[in-house]
Amino acid sequence: MELEEIAKKLYVKIDFTMRRKKIKRYELAKKIGIKQGYMSDILIDMEKGKMPSLKYLLKIQKAISEELIFFKF
Repeated sequence: MELEEIAKKLYVKIDFTMRRKKIKRYELAKKIGIKQGYMSDILIDMEKGKMPSLKYLLKIQKAISEELIFFKF
């Protein structure tokens, strides 16, 4: 699976979770400590296939209480 495809699938999961939990983009931005415009940029880029940094993925994961990234040891 290519990185672009992974980014798009993560976007779909984040978007679905936000809709299900009724979390708006500005609320998510506030929860992770960034500006609303930057949050929108991250999500738009993901929708287009650009992977955000791990730092922001982990913050989004925590803010929406949905496992996006997990590791098995």
